[in-house]
Amino acid sequence: MILVQGLKAFLAAELPPRVQDAIDQRRRDIKASRFSAQNQGDTYVCVYCDHSHARFMPSGMSYPVIREKQIVAGGLRDNVVCPVCGSMDRERLARLMLDERMGVLPQHHVLHVGPEPKLHEYLIEIITGRLVACDLFPEDRPGVPNIIKQDLTKLDFGDEVFDFVICNHVLEHIPTDDLAMSEIKRVLKPGGKALLQVPYSEAIETTEEDFSVITNAERIARYGQSDHVRIYEKQDYVRRLESAGFQVDVMELDALEDYRRFAINPEECAFIAQKPQ
Repeated sequence: MILVQGLKAFLAAELPPRVQDAIDQRRRDIKASRFSAQNQGDTYVCVYCDHSHARFMPSGMSYPVIREKQIVAGGLRDNVVCPVCGSMDRERLARLMLDERMGVLPQHHVLHVGPEPKLHEYLIEIITGRLVACDLFPEDRPGVPNIIKQDLTKLDFGDEVFDFVICNHVLEHIPTDDLAMSEIKRVLKPGGKALLQVPYSEAIETTEEDFSVITNAERIARYGQSDHVRIYEKQDYVRRLESAGFQVDVMELDALEDYRRFAINPEECAFIAQKPQ
């Protein structure tokens, strides 16, 4: 009886964060392994680990506003997570754009804002020039080595120092996105390019933002995530980038058709912003 009570007390106790994280990771690994075994095939292939599957693991949010506003890259969807290496669809799209559309070379200097783990791991392997990973909350990205704290609205870098900036799914978190866009342009060399993915909608008339909305529940209800401050309307997002001084190339869905076998989001286009020469 004492042993049973002790076991119940242990199970009910709050575990140290590192122990709980390790348990959660083990559970995810087991789930991914089972999914991989049950979905053998060659419909999709991962650009990071080169493993093929009939489908990848689903992921994403399922809040009503995401469906109502048809928010791209925010909703629950299939073929998101590679069951072998854990890469996300946004990471696979980013690598394809960097390699095949933007011309990233080893000697280039790259700033990676809000770094995705698999993408940054790849960049470490190929970049011999300067590679900087940064985030406003670097402690939230423990798997990224040498990450530094930076505020995207006031970067601690000189003018025209990077050839490329990667900043995916960050701007929708920042109230003063105009300042962030301006800073990205400032630190880019003339002719430099930035990959600037955000969730967006084509079902709304204009970008929806209300800075009086401050609680997590309100933001989830309005924007589909507790730390988002807006839903970008697609064309308005492009206009904002252009107002910041960028030349914007939008890789539409038909232009990305050749990449579908890499399990990228079939609804998502790519936003490549270039600083004029």
